[in-house]
Amino acid sequence: MADIPALSSLGVGSGLDTGRILERLMAVERQPLQRLEARKEAFEARLSALGRLRSALDDFRAVLRDLADVNRFELYTASSSDEQVLTAKAGSSAPTGSYSIQVKRLAEQHKLAGQTTYADSDTTTIGSAGDTMTISLPDGSSTTIEYGGKTLGDIAAAINNDGNNPGVSASVVRDNSGYRLLLTAKETGSGGLISVTYSGADPFNLQTVNQDRDGSGGFTAQDLDAELVVDGNYTLTTSSNTVTDAIGGITLKLQGVGTATVTVDRDVEGIKEQAQKFVDAYNKLRETMGELRSGDLAGEGMLLGLERQLRGVLNTPPTGITSQYSYLAQVGITLQKDGTMALEASVLESALSNDFKGVAQLLANDNQGYMFRLDALVQEYTQINGLLDSKEEGLQASVDTVERSIDNMEARLLRIEQRYRSQFVMLDGLVAQLQSTGSFIRARLGSF
Repeated sequence: MADIPALSSLGVGSGLDTGRILERLMAVERQPLQRLEARKEAFEARLSALGRLRSALDDFRAVLRDLADVNRFELYTASSSDEQVLTAKAGSSAPTGSYSIQVKRLAEQHKLAGQTTYADSDTTTIGSAGDTMTISLPDGSSTTIEYGGKTLGDIAAAINNDGNNPGVSASVVRDNSGYRLLLTAKETGSGGLISVTYSGADPFNLQTVNQDRDGSGGFTAQDLDAELVVDGNYTLTTSSNTVTDAIGGITLKLQGVGTATVTVDRDVEGIKEQAQKFVDAYNKLRETMGELRSGDLAGEGMLLGLERQLRGVLNTPPTGITSQYSYLAQVGITLQKDGTMALEASVLESALSNDFKGVAQLLANDNQGYMFRLDALVQEYTQINGLLDSKEEGLQASVDTVERSIDNMEARLLRIEQRYRSQFVMLDGLVAQLQSTGSFIRARLGSF
């Protein structure tokens, strides 16, 4: 028997649909591969779901970390009756009440203007090479600038760009008399009093621009300070127009001369907003966990454990804090029948009225407050080498194992398909040869 020809297309020699037969055979052979691919997809879906859980926990923790500070719940408001005189801001230690503040003068920056003028700022040079000026402030900081042979513009630039500049800016101003040097302290108050000495003759004749404001009969450093009177009795001078020590816990920003009343009260609305942030963040996390529990993380023990631990914290009162309250429900933060959290504003307002600082301790004590303990719990899951890392590493290892199995299976299927294809080519050749022989025999028999 002659050699079986190698046909280039399956079924050409035999007329059989061997291509279709091969396709169906390979479909059966690929079923284990499809099961492996389905396993890989399931593992990857769980990995993606864990990433979503991590993101939700990170968002929840960001809110907790912002709120886990008693100052976030010991809020006060401070208002000014005349914000053209001053504005006020209250901190967590602010005392409630009203205070009359008379601003007699604002703090000023010390200014020295040259009385000697020049024809221009960029051509005429001043002094001789090597001449220097030393600029000093009361705290002992100073710098020495060489001005000899430079123009006014060059001198101002040298002062401003000097690395040892103690806090003085220089500029060149022009009026009808000509160009002159102007030095201005960067800070207000007596601490910014500028003094200047020269190695030779004084080329500028700098004089103070500021006026006598304290009635001493002439300008002194104290004329640069702000002066205010609290409740008509307590006088305070200060170098800054931002005053933090006139009334404990209250920051005053002086705006102008005059009298204003500062009223400080508890910021109940602000505290309610903070509590609502917590409620909203918890509900958002719970919604995400519910979707994952009924989806790609169905039956996931870690997720179920996290939910139990969250409920455990919410149901466990803090210890060692100074507060009338032990449970969130006592301050208006309650769990509903459907598991969501809600804020009852009237209950919170009543709790704040009864024990203002106790509410803050319950929520944000830095060891036992609900925010602190919830943050510590979430950190166990999200930290490096935490529970989520461990679970993700395990799933990734499973994905890697399945991928190797898929690669091996695909190589095996390629060999199987090549074997089938070779066998069908041989079959085509054999059938074609038999058909040719049959035709020959029929033709010979037909000749008799």
